[in-house]
Amino acid sequence: MPSPAPEPNSPRPLTIWLVNPFDDIPGEGAGVSRTLSLARVLAARGHEVTWWSSTWSHRRKAARRAPPALSEDEEFAVRLVAVRGYDRDLSLARLASRRDFGRTLERLVTETIASGQLQRPDVIVATLPPLAGAEACVRLARRLDTTLVVDLPELWPETRATLLPLPAALRKLLGPWLLGGMRRRRDAVVAAADAVVAASTAELSVVLPMLPPAAAPRSDPAAAPATATPLASAPVRAVSRHVCVIGAYIQEFATAG
Repeated sequence: MPSPAPEPNSPRPLTIWLVNPFDDIPGEGAGVSRTLSLARVLAARGHEVTWWSSTWSHRRKAARRAPPALSEDEEFAVRLVAVRGYDRDLSLARLASRRDFGRTLERLVTETIASGQLQRPDVIVATLPPLAGAEACVRLARRLDTTLVVDLPELWPETRATLLPLPAALRKLLGPWLLGGMRRRRDAVVAAADAVVAASTAELSVVLPMLPPAAAPRSDPAAAPATATPLASAPVRAVSRHVCVIGAYIQEFATAG
C-alpha cells in the first residue's frame, strides 16, 4: 500500500524515530500495522522517519532481516536491533530478548550518533510494551534532549494478569502484587514522557492520574492550546503534556481527515 500523498504547507520537517519491535515491518505480509501506518503518514508529510525494530519477529517467531531496499512508496528507513529469539510468549527467553532490545538499542544509538552516522532525532515515539525498549528511550531522550512520545497500544501490564498460570481467584488476589513491579516501571516511563498517545480510553484512564491537572485528553492534537503552564516537576525540562487518544487504524483516520 503506497504512502499517502504529501500534504501541502507541512511544518518544518523533523527527524522522527519510531521504536517498536512487535509490529511487522514492510515485506512481512501481515497487512498495515499501527506503526507502519504512522511511518507512512509522517513520511508523507516530509519528515525523516526511521523505524527501529528487532531481528526477531514476535508474530512469526522467526529471524527477520531488514528489507534489502524499501520500495519508493515507503519513504522511511528500517533499522534492526540484534536480539536473541524465543519460541513461546510466556518464557524467560522472551524476557531476555526484550532486555537485549533495550540494551542494544541504547548502545547502538549512542555509538552511531557519536560517530556521526546518525543525526540526533527531534522526536522519539516509543511503543510500550516492550518495557525495556521504552525505558531505553527515556534515557536516550534525556541524554539527547529529544522529545519523547510514549505510545500505549494496550493496557499493559494489566492485560497480562489473565495469562498468569493460576486459578482465577488467585489471579485476582495475587495479580496486582505479581505485576506491581512492571506497573511501577510503566508509570515511571509515562511520567517521563513529553506526550502520551493511547489506542483507547482504557489506556487513557490509567494514564490520566499520572499527569498534571492541566493535561486534558484531546482527540485532535492540532486543537491543543498554543501555550500551557510549564511543569515544575519535569525531570529534564519544563514541558506541557497532552494525552491524545489515537485509534489503532491511523491510516484510515489520516486518509479520511
